[in-house]
Amino acid sequence: MEYNYHTHTYLCKHAKGDVEDYVKAAIDAGFKGLGFSDHGPLLKNWIRMSEDDFNNHYLKEIERCKKKYKNIKIFSGLEIEYYSEYNKLYEKYLTKLDYLILGQHQLSINEYGVFKQLPFEALEIYKNDCIKAMESGYFKIWAHPDVILFRNQLWNNQVEAIFEELILSAIKNDVYLEVNCNGIRNNSVVNTPYGESYAFPRLEFWQLVKKHPEAKVIIGVDAHDPKHLSSQSINDAIEFCNRLGLNVHKKITF
Repeated sequence: MEYNYHTHTYLCKHAKGDVEDYVKAAIDAGFKGLGFSDHGPLLKNWIRMSEDDFNNHYLKEIERCKKKYKNIKIFSGLEIEYYSEYNKLYEKYLTKLDYLILGQHQLSINEYGVFKQLPFEALEIYKNDCIKAMESGYFKIWAHPDVILFRNQLWNNQVEAIFEELILSAIKNDVYLEVNCNGIRNNSVVNTPYGESYAFPRLEFWQLVKKHPEAKVIIGVDAHDPKHLSSQSINDAIEFCNRLGLNVHKKITF
């Protein structure tokens, strides 16, 4: 793995380390490029950086490290949810950043968060939210697209049809699907008809992706600690992708 575009800092209130700590760790681990994608300053019941943090620390630290460290490419981004009423905000962010990652943790029906056990109707809402996000053109990567299956382990024809639509939307809108290392690091395992699987990356979802060789796949470390940039979960994610024969891209061009 040569490039990682999914990196958090202490500003999100649930990670360790500042920008330079991750840059040093990435260099030590042999990365050629590192993208920062901390949670964007967007309200909707999520604790994250403020607009002041974003403008006066996050962006400035990334720019300082770009000038200081010439032996690694450094990119600026945010991981953020999509709500259509904030389109002007995403456009403003993209004037200052290299990219946005879609991380739909909270659905547009606000009581539905992806880490909860949810009724089937929530999957439909998730599908509609994420398709609108990809069609907006604001997002280059879709983080952990299968994360909503974390506590919703049923996979049937209805669930498969929903994710089929989502994969086709990602292909149509040139959005990279992310195999997320965080689920692997947390070692959350579920039983499926195909055997054991990580709760995410979820085996059935990625088997479905495999049927669409034109789908673009990227591995995201989802680093919340500098040491995650050299963790075993990266090797495990690579092995997971190789075993399924996924079309994994090492690098994204912005």
